[in-house]
Amino acid sequence: MKRCLYYIIIATTLSFVAHADDNSEQPTISRINKLIPNTWIEYPAIEPAIPSDFIMKPDDDGMSIFWGAESDLENLENIDSATLTNGLFILQHSMEQQTGPNSFSFNKKDLIREFNTAGLQVVRAGNTNWGQYPIFFYEGVALDGRVVRSAWVGLNSPEKGVLAISMISTKNKMNDERLWNRLIHSTKQLKGYEYFRAIGSDMKNGCTTYTCAMGVVEAKVQQRRKDKKLAIRVTSLNENTTFNVQKSVQATMMGPWRHGENLTKIYGTMVYEDENYKNVINSVINVFNEDVTDFSINPDQT
Repeated sequence: MKRCLYYIIIATTLSFVAHADDNSEQPTISRINKLIPNTWIEYPAIEPAIPSDFIMKPDDDGMSIFWGAESDLENLENIDSATLTNGLFILQHSMEQQTGPNSFSFNKKDLIREFNTAGLQVVRAGNTNWGQYPIFFYEGVALDGRVVRSAWVGLNSPEKGVLAISMISTKNKMNDERLWNRLIHSTKQLKGYEYFRAIGSDMKNGCTTYTCAMGVVEAKVQQRRKDKKLAIRVTSLNENTTFNVQKSVQATMMGPWRHGENLTKIYGTMVYEDENYKNVINSVINVFNEDVTDFSINPDQT
């Protein structure tokens, strides 16, 4: 079983490698994590305002996913507005980019003009946000009378990623409008602990379980009172994950949740690899320092 543990004592040259503990706890899953494939790296940390019976199903292309009722998702090959019981959402990463806190790589007025020229009459468009995530949405009527609804969600990521969401409508126009408006205007960004847990950082005192694209590790940090030295341990929690620690930096927590508390930023590379898949992710794991009299993080010397 290939499980690796990396152990570092800051301000010394000691370094150890040992096996992970098979009894390590797994992080609790937020609903957004149940609605996003575990291969996706970028997605918004939100509580989506969609019906409670909506689930996620990946498209065959591996690039898109559907949110909808199970009865609708069972027959996607033959789906159309006549057979849908409820509205259906399609999500995929867009080729567009987020260019600022509330801006995208497309010009909104030019985009609407292009839609109208192509025969899609835009009847409503606007900007909103899910917390810090900017949204641009529109609704239009196609030449065949179909109502078209789409939105772009900025992910506030270093890669300037944007999530595109579209809706397949049904013959129940009132329900479609209600469903779309609920998603756009009632979805909320998660806050505090729930926000960080949703994006893969389950942060407890002295310990963070970090999950990204099927890779999962546990990072622990202890600070010894008498000399302020740190013990850091990063343990892979599945047999396909390894994590190489590159450096650590001392910082304080920003934002309203646990503001000003001391933490350690662990920089490294996480690799998830199995027979069919390999993902190499440059990662930063934030861990709240645990104040201790003596270190209890002991590596397996063997």
